[in-house]
Amino acid sequence: MERDGVDGLTIRALSAQADVSPTSIYQHIGGKQAVCDALIDTYFTDLREQLIAIDESDPVLRLRRAGIIYREHALDAP
Repeated sequence: MERDGVDGLTIRALSAQADVSPTSIYQHIGGKQAVCDALIDTYFTDLREQLIAIDESDPVLRLRRAGIIYREHALDAP
């Protein structure tokens, strides 16, 4: 998906990369939309956990750190 984007994502290509059958993906996750939803959920869960973990009492520094985390997260997985 990093290379071809959402439009280039196919269950067949994903299953080949994961070394599982396409049927396994459909049974355990669902179709293409379910895979995309799971990826988005994982992305935002990770971001949320990083933001919650900010250990800074000064609100300005906390906000600055949150901005840095958000930026890094966005650049890692646009």
